[in-house]
Amino acid sequence: MAFSTARREARELTRARRRPLISTEEREAYVMLLPWILGFLGFSIGPMIASFVLMFMNWELLTPPTWIGLQNLRHLVTDQLFWISLGNTAYFAFISVPLYLLVALLVAVALNVRIAGVNLYRLVYFIPSQTPAVANAILWLWIFNPEFGIANGVLSWFGIPPQQWFFDPVEAKPALII
Repeated sequence: MAFSTARREARELTRARRRPLISTEEREAYVMLLPWILGFLGFSIGPMIASFVLMFMNWELLTPPTWIGLQNLRHLVTDQLFWISLGNTAYFAFISVPLYLLVALLVAVALNVRIAGVNLYRLVYFIPSQTPAVANAILWLWIFNPEFGIANGVLSWFGIPPQQWFFDPVEAKPALII
């Protein structure tokens, strides 16, 4: 009996060893996350590390950076404007952030309460966020206008005839992408 239990445990152990370290789903998830991770490292963590290293350097952009250690920090601590700007930043952060959160919460609650005229309130609230998108769409329609659009004007400089852009099924998709 003990022999068969030991044999079963040995089989399970060898099966566990043959199993890949990560499953196919996990591997696919990592592949899908890779562009975001690279972007995060390149555009967030990378600049933070570079700023931290440059904090200990003297660099005037036209000359190579030279290591000066804590001299920049000593200068910063003794600069009166630094303490003023730090106080101003703290003032705005500790007052404006909670205030904005409170106002946003109140507006969200107000827009979801069943009262007379709530649709008018929603309209007034959302128009500023939608107006730039509509203006952007109208601007691109003017740019790709087949009669007087800027895109056809630029193409005419190169001897290319006017295109129909949004009115030709072949050219509509590339125009939408642009």
